[in-house]
Amino acid sequence: MSKVVGDIAVQVGADVTAFERGMDRAKRSTKDFDKQFALTSANVKKAGAAIGVAAIAAAAGFAKVAASALEAAEGIADTAKATGATIRGLQRLRFAADQNGASAQQMDDALLRLTRRMSLFVKDGGGPAAKAIEQLGLQVTNADGSLRASDEVFVDIAQRLSNLSSSAEQAALASQLFGDRVGPQLVPLLAQGA
Repeated sequence: MSKVVGDIAVQVGADVTAFERGMDRAKRSTKDFDKQFALTSANVKKAGAAIGVAAIAAAAGFAKVAASALEAAEGIADTAKATGATIRGLQRLRFAADQNGASAQQMDDALLRLTRRMSLFVKDGGGPAAKAIEQLGLQVTNADGSLRASDEVFVDIAQRLSNLSSSAEQAALASQLFGDRVGPQLVPLLAQGA
């Protein structure tokens, strides 16, 4: 993200290299585990059927947990990309939504709609969120013209909506930005500010 402050240009970016390396390590660990599992299975057969069944069940359970964790991490990365959010920002907003009576899925849906609506606004100044974007004075693009991360814009929206005294106005603007179904459900979170 680039922003010009006075005569100084500030460039902020997100480096997901460490995350991707961690994902690669997890995949390698799973492959190593599979190899070790095969060797262990042969040795367990020699030790006896009862012990073998228990060990295999435990190892299979561990492998399933490891695979599920890997799938969850990949799922978060995919969702962040689809919603235009940073991985860390998405995780934080999902947690905040959960703490305020909304679900992670509702947050994902809200960010997806927000990203689409920001795109429409940037494209031709229109779309269902145009009035709300203008009324709240939201900056939805970076200095280079690319869309800002949806989690960052969400924080800006929360700051501005928290300054409004009318909960009806907050709900109306949230509906324009996030959709008629999800927007009002996020008002308790949005009303708290950033």
